Amino acid sequence: MAVFLEQTVLLLGSLHALILSIFLFKQSAKNPANRYIGLFTNTFALVLLSIFIDTAGLLYVYPHLIGVHEWLIPALGPLLYLYALKLTAQEASQKYWLHFLPSAVIALLSIEFLLQSSAMKIQFISPHTELGAINEQFEFLVDTVIPAFSLLQITCYLLLIFRILKRHTINIESQFSYLEKVNLSWLMWLSKFISVLLVLWLIDELIELNIRLCFDSGDGVMCHLSWFAQERHFYPSEMGVILCVYAITYYALKQPAIFYPQQPNPAPPLHLGAQIPSNTRYANSNLSEQLAKQLFQELDKQVRQQQLYINPTLTLDELAQATGWSRHQLSQAINQVSGKNFFDYINMLRINDAKHLLLQQPQKTVLDIALETGFNSRSAFYNAFKKYAQQTPSEYRKAPPIAS
Repeated sequence: MAVFLEQTVLLLGSLHALILSIFLFKQSAKNPANRYIGLFTNTFALVLLSIFIDTAGLLYVYPHLIGVHEWLIPALGPLLYLYALKLTAQEASQKYWLHFLPSAVIALLSIEFLLQSSAMKIQFISPHTELGAINEQFEFLVDTVIPAFSLLQITCYLLLIFRILKRHTINIESQFSYLEKVNLSWLMWLSKFISVLLVLWLIDELIELNIRLCFDSGDGVMCHLSWFAQERHFYPSEMGVILCVYAITYYALKQPAIFYPQQPNPAPPLHLGAQIPSNTRYANSNLSEQLAKQLFQELDKQVRQQQLYINPTLTLDELAQATGWSRHQLSQAINQVSGKNFFDYINMLRINDAKHLLLQQPQKTVLDIALETGFNSRSAFYNAFKKYAQQTPSEYRKAPPIAS
């Protein structure tokens, strides 16, 4: 019963991943990054299908399928990495194909085994048989080299992805007053989930190693316990892969803009008046301390007077176009004088306004005040309020600070 359940879950998971990959490929025209996540999901589908064929005993019927998927595993890390690059508008090197060199090497090392007769391949998967030189080499490749290399390789790619996402967060906080549709929190979540998968995979490999030691020499750990010394039918890492596929599907349904983003409607032009003198001649030059202070003071005055911060989609580019100063110069003035990035500067103004409304208009709900002060959602408002006020809006309303 347990074996049948595992086979059913593997088959459904592989079919679901295959359908999802087709969906992502179809959306690649709207979002080219979908090609990489589509290939990533398709690779999951093929690996899961290969595991299903193995557990169902179909390799004895179709022995030419033995080992054909092994070269795909080292492609997972590069595909997710290239997806992260594309999502953050970074171009991969023209030599991006080098990322897939390990897969090509493993495919070449597998050729001698794959060209063997069906009888020799069946001998490879049959227990307690003499393998022969080619089968022994392939067994070492599959059981030792590929798992060890892939665990290390994918870990390195995940570290690179985390660095990309960290830089992306810094970048968008310097340009946007909101993060809901521009941050890549879902990809951060997915990367963390895959990190957990790596740990589960490592545990699975260690258990498999222990089983082989128990069978071959009795030198394994706790060989007297059946769970540590017998062939297993349940692998947590395999179930984790299936959960990962369903997680991608969940985000595709919950946040479809991730996979086929729509172009936002152009924001109405800002009018800051003539108080801020523009200087396009030195658009990419650093401002002097005095000029940065002067620019920020006038900008801050206009933003507060016109309540520009209540625009929920306000960006630094919009302010730059309205003032005639470059984005670089405005960012420098805000950072240098206020000590904050653009995101924190605007959201601090929103929270200060919200504090006033919470006390002066008790009849309004927290959500009403959140929307009125420029936040797109209740959760974004709560997160910002706790960040800047060190308490929730409800707590602030119940016990406002006593003015000194």
